[in-house]
Amino acid sequence: QVEAKCMIYRSIREDNMNQRITASLLGVWIAISSLMAADENQPALRPFRVATDYPSLQAAVDSLPERGGTVYIPEGRYVLDKALDLTKRNYHVLLRDEDKQAGRKSRTNSYIHLLGAGNGTIIEGRMKDGPVIDMTDSSFCTISHLQIQSRSAQCGILLARPHPKNRKRVLLSCGWHTFYNVNIGGSYSVAAVYNQASEVDRWYGCQFANAHPDAYCFVFTYRNFAGIVSPYAGELCDVGSNSDQRINGCLFAHHAGPSKDKDNPQGATIYIQGWATDFTLTDCDFGISGVKAAVWLDGERNPNIEMHFTNNRFENHATYLVLATGASYQIHFTGNTCPGATRNFIHAT
Repeated sequence: QVEAKCMIYRSIREDNMNQRITASLLGVWIAISSLMAADENQPALRPFRVATDYPSLQAAVDSLPERGGTVYIPEGRYVLDKALDLTKRNYHVLLRDEDKQAGRKSRTNSYIHLLGAGNGTIIEGRMKDGPVIDMTDSSFCTISHLQIQSRSAQCGILLARPHPKNRKRVLLSCGWHTFYNVNIGGSYSVAAVYNQASEVDRWYGCQFANAHPDAYCFVFTYRNFAGIVSPYAGELCDVGSNSDQRINGCLFAHHAGPSKDKDNPQGATIYIQGWATDFTLTDCDFGISGVKAAVWLDGERNPNIEMHFTNNRFENHATYLVLATGASYQIHFTGNTCPGATRNFIHAT
């Protein structure tokens, strides 16, 4: 089973591999799994679903047992009229005292993984507001090798803590997510990714694009300044730190539409608002225009602390490269390049 699993993962990651080979390997994997054990609830086996075997992506996700598993999404366009719900997938290891007293145990061997077949797997959101994928109150989820597109949603992915009145399970309730080779593009009124106090997330080899005027590609915020509401978890928490974020080898193609104020465009490719600590941006490439800044560190309400920018390339046509407003401490820049730039790298007020 392990050998077959490795083969299928390699075939999916190779763009020039024939889909027929991929399908055959999937069949081998599933056949071996079924021969080894009929009961997928055995800890040694990970539940596995193929999305096209179900009437919808949501049905495939919901078919997984409580402890999670993998949903493989073959090439194709999957249109959503409402957000994909991952809010029930919370595998946090920290429990509240009352949870422990009730006999609940941490689910350290649980996760959910949405696995696409590369850029040929497209999840298209046609909802009028909210996110395409709602990950509020979720933890230990992985999304890889697929596209997320929308021209009407507020954001592509929503990572957020619910309001305390809606929090039921754990002390800290959103974070520990991993994203590989996810392409999030379109025109989002707020951001391609909206992170409201989700901590310890990792992004590798992803692409982010947003053509909406005066908006963002990536938001990290301790408060819900955009007023986004989770379709499934309701009102979001309005306080909370946002720490330990890593973005590695990603591409930001942020060419916003005409701003309402041509002389002072708003928005930023990456917007970090207060109570953010231990943020690292490494080996990323920025191609941007029509926004206020490539990176905006907004510490007007609360400080940003320990920010690292290393070996990034900024092909920038924004008003500022890095704009720091308010309180920002221990900001480190190492080995970054700005081809053709004539302005200062960082502007602080």
